[in-house]
Amino acid sequence: MTEEDSNRPYKKSGQRNLAVFLVPFIVFAVFATFWPTLENGFVNWDDKAVLLENQNYRGLSQTHLTWMFSTFHAGHYHPLTWLSFAFDYMIWGMNPTGYHLTNLILHTLNAVVFFLLLQALLARNKKSNIEFIQICCAAGALLFAVHPLRVESVAWATERRDVLSGFFFLLTLLAYVKMQGFDRGNSWRTKWYFIAIGVFSLSLLSKAWGITLPVVLLVMDVYPLRRFSLKDGLALVWAVIEKLPFFILAGFFAYMGFLAQFRTAMHMVADHDLLDRLTQAAYGICFYPLKTLLPLNLSPLYLLENTFNPGEPRFILSILGAVGISIGLVMGWRRLPWALSAWVCYGIIVSPVLGLTQSGEQIAADRYTYLSCLPFAILATAGLLHFQLRSPKRMKWTVGIAVFVILLTLSNLTHRQIGIWHDTLSLWNRAIAVEPNNYVAYNNRGNAHFEAGDFDNAMADFDAAIALDPAYAKSYYNRGNVRKKLRDLPGALVDANKAIALHPAYYQAYNNRGIIKQVLDDPGGALSDFDQALALKPDYGLAYANRGALRASEGDLANALNDLNKAIELIPDYAQAYFNRGALKQTMGNTKEALRDFDKTLQLKPDYGLAYVNRGALRASEGDLPNALSDLNKAIELNPENANAYFRRGLLRREKGDVEGALADYDKAINLNPYHLDAYVKRGGLRGNLGDLEGVIADYSKAIEIAPNDWPPRVQLENYIAQARQLLKNQN
Repeated sequence: MTEEDSNRPYKKSGQRNLAVFLVPFIVFAVFATFWPTLENGFVNWDDKAVLLENQNYRGLSQTHLTWMFSTFHAGHYHPLTWLSFAFDYMIWGMNPTGYHLTNLILHTLNAVVFFLLLQALLARNKKSNIEFIQICCAAGALLFAVHPLRVESVAWATERRDVLSGFFFLLTLLAYVKMQGFDRGNSWRTKWYFIAIGVFSLSLLSKAWGITLPVVLLVMDVYPLRRFSLKDGLALVWAVIEKLPFFILAGFFAYMGFLAQFRTAMHMVADHDLLDRLTQAAYGICFYPLKTLLPLNLSPLYLLENTFNPGEPRFILSILGAVGISIGLVMGWRRLPWALSAWVCYGIIVSPVLGLTQSGEQIAADRYTYLSCLPFAILATAGLLHFQLRSPKRMKWTVGIAVFVILLTLSNLTHRQIGIWHDTLSLWNRAIAVEPNNYVAYNNRGNAHFEAGDFDNAMADFDAAIALDPAYAKSYYNRGNVRKKLRDLPGALVDANKAIALHPAYYQAYNNRGIIKQVLDDPGGALSDFDQALALKPDYGLAYANRGALRASEGDLANALNDLNKAIELIPDYAQAYFNRGALKQTMGNTKEALRDFDKTLQLKPDYGLAYVNRGALRASEGDLPNALSDLNKAIELNPENANAYFRRGLLRREKGDVEGALADYDKAINLNPYHLDAYVKRGGLRGNLGDLEGVIADYSKAIEIAPNDWPPRVQLENYIAQARQLLKNQN
């Protein structure tokens, strides 16, 4: 018998390979469980920044690919994940169903690969036949795949990185286990070795979580692969040398992951000391196995509170539990090597997300179980096989029915959990239901209400968040945005000041306060705030755009143009920046470039009414009257309350000889804006042409009334009024 044959499952005469039936069954079960994800939309929790407002991944050009392989956007380095999103966009556009379908397909593939991995590991048991092993492995694969803890990684579009990196992570394990079926020097062993290194690289390119895998492989060498004993130093050295390529890859991607997190979220709880972090780690170590056993009250955000107290009973119990289990398993390793191996592998895999280097506002997260709890599923599968081998026939059926009921229950819980991710409001409603004191969830739900135009509920949620944690700067910032929308500018300014006082490096708050100060006619203060925002974040495109608009309004056209150019360079899909630059170039007399900017504005934002008004006016000045009229009609269609659009259309109609149409548009403009100075002047002139002297007197008089004292046409209009009155007197 060859070495390869010795590692194949023991198969008695007449036994069947059930994989041909079990694999389709696994695929069907996973798809049936997670099918509702296809009805879900994007949620405003990373999906917005990663997918909805990000143009950089939408294509496969050299520019797109360069960005994917160089960016740390949203705190991660995962170019392969970006590449998968690019393919989604090319097929589906921005239809969320397609993105969720890709996640579901990848998760289903992971269930199948995990089934093959379980079979490769358990096939060493010569006391059972292949059919029995495969049935147990199918149950273990489904235990992993349909568990409610998988929902976050599958139903959240942004977490593509979990299911994609998980696919290559599992393939790495499978290739490594396959490699052990061959002697050193065998060509097939070499092939499997390099396959393992290759797919490991792909896993790290999808997400850096797999950096712990080389250590996991060393643990697996001891048990269950039994390649060497810990007392065999030479074998251990050889095993480490064998894994040097894995360690090198892991080290490089660990560094890239650190850079990505350090530039975004890692500093969020930098005030937590070592005791806090160790306590949080112990809590996580116990949290995930408990949620695996009892997956109830799952939440999208288990809050890491700013008032973290290591002395709370739950944290003390977690420390005792983590230390007690670890000591007990080490002491009993001779009798329970499988338990110790599973526990150590779990601890190694989960270690990067236990809070020792904190990323985010969560103390734990369901998505962190996607890879870390694989050892428990392997353990459960091996336990099922072991129990079934030693049970009487009647008991085998009882256990089989129990396993089926457990899987059905888990599938049902998963089905319900998926609904939580249907939309942003349902997501944060759930988080608040699980943790009524979750101020971050109130803040995030407030943002969802704000974006839906429900300002009353948004204000209520931000008030609730501030009441729960008066030191949470984001809630003040967001409440200020609501107040700004409601025209409560003094209140908005107070909130912006508070956000900055709590978080002096809050560059978004400086930018927001600059906007408020500009509206409150404090251009100096606004400019100072925009400058400060850019000092804190030199690549902050919004601050360049706002400073450019301010400088343009102050007559600093050259610097305004530089700022707007920089804003567009940093945010190539920012319609407002193109509009402002177009308006600036229009003022500077650069008609052709202004037209290009307005065209780009409307390409990015087809419902931007002001861009149609400006482009229409520009086209009219260039003599392109038909297209100018089309633009102004579109502007009025989009916003029937736009007084300036009616005024511009009135000018155009007057030029085309449509006097009645022009007069109607001037009437509408004045009706919408009783202080539209130019409309009174133009209507007065048109009335004069029609012989309506009283109308001339009324319109010019109103224009003089509302015009500033230094208005140049004032004297001329006063003369026209005097002439009109004289004509009326002569007629009478």
